[in-house]
Amino acid sequence: MTTKRHPIADANLHVFKRLEADGIGLEYVARFYPYKTWVILFQGNSLDDVTTNAEKFRAKVIADNESAYLANEARKVERAEQRKKKAEASQ
Repeated sequence: MTTKRHPIADANLHVFKRLEADGIGLEYVARFYPYKTWVILFQGNSLDDVTTNAEKFRAKVIADNESAYLANEARKVERAEQRKKKAEASQ
C-alpha cells in the first residue's frame, strides 16, 4: 500500500537560468511541474535563492494543507464504496 501525500510533495522543481539577465537583476526562475497545476514562479539572483524559496513554499503548503487533502481523499474513497454498495444492493 502506498502512502498518500499532498501532490506538491512529489512535484518536480524545474529551475531555469536566464540567458540575458543583464540589468534585470533576476537571473534564475523556478517552477513546480506540472506547470498547469502549480502556477507560481520563484525568481531570484542565485540558484540557491530560488530553490530555497520554492522548497519553503512546498513545506508551507504541505504543513497547511496536507491533513485536509488526506481527509478529502478518504471521503472520496468512502463515497465511492457507498455508491458501489448501493448499486450492488439495487441489482
